[in-house]
This record gives sequence, C-alpha cells and structure tokens, in this order.
Amino acid sequence: MGAINLGMSAANTMQISNLQQQVAVVEKALTEYSQNLQIQGAQLAKIHSNQIELADELQVTQQALNAMVPILSSHSEAINTLRTGIEQLHIQLQRSFLYLAITQIFRNDLTLDFLSPDDLHKVVYHVIQQGNLTFNFQHGSIPVVHMITKLLVRQQIDFIPSSQYKAQNPQEIGRLVITSFIAVPQEKRNPFLTYKLLAVPLFHKNQTLQLTQIPRYWAINPADNTTMEWHDPQQFGCDLQLMTSCRDTPPIQTMSQETCLGQILGSLPLSICQTIILPSAQFFVRPLRDNLWVTSSPESLHCFKIPQSESSVIRQ
Repeated sequence: MGAINLGMSAANTMQISNLQQQVAVVEKALTEYSQNLQIQGAQLAKIHSNQIELADELQVTQQALNAMVPILSSHSEAINTLRTGIEQLHIQLQRSFLYLAITQIFRNDLTLDFLSPDDLHKVVYHVIQQGNLTFNFQHGSIPVVHMITKLLVRQQIDFIPSSQYKAQNPQEIGRLVITSFIAVPQEKRNPFLTYKLLAVPLFHKNQTLQLTQIPRYWAINPADNTTMEWHDPQQFGCDLQLMTSCRDTPPIQTMSQETCLGQILGSLPLSICQTIILPSAQFFVRPLRDNLWVTSSPESLHCFKIPQSESSVIRQ
C-alpha cells in the first residue's frame, strides 16, 4: 500500500507541476493579452478623443461658416445693387448721348455721336474702305472720326411704329431710325485752291477805311478759273479751317471783274468796292494763322507789345 501511495503521490506531483507550468503559460498569455488590450484600448481612446476634438473643431468651423453666410449675403446684395446702378447709369448715359445727338441733327449740326464706340469704328472704316479714301500728311493732326463726320451731307430721323415689324418686347412702341448720307470726294476732280480773305484797315486822307462785302473765304480752280466764295461758311455747313469740306456747295461762277474782289485781283481801279470808316488808332492787328499777324499803321512800326487780354480779343 505504501508503495502504491508513493507512486500516486509522485504522479500527482508531476501533474501538478505540469499544470502549474500550463497555468503559468496561460497567465503569461493572459498578461500579454491584457497588455495588448490595454494598448488597444488606449489607442482606441486616443482615436476616440481625436474624433471628439475633430468634432469640436468642425462645430466651431460650422459656426464660423454660419456667421459668414449673412455677411456674404449682404455683400451679394450690395454687388447686385451696384450692378443694377451701373446698368441704369449706362442706360442714362446712352439716352443722354442719344438726346444730344438728336438735338444736334435737328439743328442741322450733323454728327455721329449717337453711335456706340464699336459701331462708330465699323462705320468709319466701312466708309474708308468703300470710298477708297486716302489721307496725306496734312490730315495727321485731325482725328479720322472728325474727317468722316465732315463728309456727312444729310441726316434724317424716322420713327418706325412696332406695328410695322416684329417686336420682341411687347411694351416696345417703335424705333428711331437715323439715316446718314455721306459724300465721298472724287480724287480725279480738279481741286479748288481755297483762301481766307482778311480785310485789313487802310489809311487814306487821314481816314481809316476798311473794305466791306468781301467774302471771308474764296476758292479758285486754276484749270478753268471758276471760283466759289463764302460770306458765311457755316451757312453751307463748311469747315474751312483744319479740313476743307462743305455739305452744300456754293454757286460756281467764272471770274468776274464786276465785283470788288475781281477788281482787286485784276489790279483794276476800285470803282465798285465799298468801305466803312473806322475809329482812328495808332495801329491795327489782325491774326492771319498760328503766330503770323498782319498789322497796319499810318507810320512804320518796329516793335510793340499787346496785353494778353487784348490778344485773346483780337484772335476772336
């Protein structure tokens, strides 16, 4: 019995030892697993905290965005108001320019100011192309638009009621149609040489006399000696300063000695010329062109000064 008990005790001891080893392995495994769980738990907690912090940040950002919406809305309203105001101002400016242009046309002061800049550019170059116009160096200081405007000979304004065409806007009652007639000069035609005539006071028998009924401008065709004259250039719509042009051509006539100018040019006795008596003065000054002046005096003049105020009056 004793031997059996001893053998069983030894076997139990070995089993207990093995069991303890297995328990130790299990405990070690459980410890490692527990550490792993703690680490994973810490990581999860950290990620979870980040998610909370991110949510808080997004909430603050959303609050900022929500606060910006009314500001952006007010800015959008302000921009729309400015856009509407600019559009209305543009319309008012167009109407103002159109009104001024129509007023000029009714006064027979022909103009192209009713056209927009883009349309004006098209019209100018269309006239140049169709009329085969060329310009020399004398026209360098004159705007092309000004030269084309001077070629206008007639303009008319017509009202077309909406019943005569298909109007896209039902509130539209009609349209204004401005028709412009342009006369293109002919290069092959013999040119007229145009002169500005200036009546300078002269002294005769202690009196100061000045010729009257002398045309302000006079033109002659050297080929046939035909002439034209203007007493009031604006009456014919003429511009004889920068660019010689007339909307209405005055009568073309042959050189006549039955006029005062004809007698002067023919060096004949002045039997037809009429004069007026001017108040006596030490000298008379008349502007000819640019800085060139004409003076007349009963005595020789060497040098004299004219106040600036008097100079501006003389130029007029």
